[in-house]
Amino acid sequence: MIPKTDVFSEITGSGVQAEFNNETISVSKPAEEDIINLTDHIQPLREAGKTVMIVSRNGEPIGLLAAKDAERKEVSSALEQIRELGIEKIELLTGDHRQAAELLANKLGIDFQAELLPEEKIEIVKQYQRKGHTVVMVGDGINDAPALAQSDVAIAMGVSGTDIAKETSHITLMRDDWMLIADLFNTARKTMRIIRGNFGFTTVYNIAGLSLAAFGFLPQYWPRPHSLCPTWGFCLIHHDC
Repeated sequence: MIPKTDVFSEITGSGVQAEFNNETISVSKPAEEDIINLTDHIQPLREAGKTVMIVSRNGEPIGLLAAKDAERKEVSSALEQIRELGIEKIELLTGDHRQAAELLANKLGIDFQAELLPEEKIEIVKQYQRKGHTVVMVGDGINDAPALAQSDVAIAMGVSGTDIAKETSHITLMRDDWMLIADLFNTARKTMRIIRGNFGFTTVYNIAGLSLAAFGFLPQYWPRPHSLCPTWGFCLIHHDC
């Protein structure tokens, strides 16, 4: 059983720290000094595409943790569908080590930027926005939340995502399935086509009605669209009237 800590805190963009039995235990990214002193242990793990974390007690390294992102089987198909919808650029933004990010990004055929702090992710989003791009951000972690808040459309992975990522996002996916993102883009585009169609039809209807009324071709009490079909939007989609 894991004992309960006295104090627990997050080191933003780096790791976590806890107080236990008057000792400070931390799990964080390797500092430059750690990389130099433990390079024989760290480098092979990084070359294997793993992100390495140092476990320290009172500032002294006592162990290593290595984690590797596994490519989800549906991600490649989802990204291909997103590209077919006309998305100009797909990029991986991560706080992981460059070698780990590069291995995953190359498999997916996308660009990447690695070893990023939360504020650096925000700046990248801002850079794209300053160039006139609409930025859609997909994230699930605490370090993603600031960039999600800055993006034009923020999407959180609902099952694995942290609470702050979900609260910051405009859209929360209820399954950790990347195909839902492609479906989301498709649904959004269909919705916009219907909205534009409704506006277009209403504009033409009003212009034609006013023009005919002005020349006396319509009776005084020409029915308005809502009297023809109370559920106007539903009527347009399903041709009820």
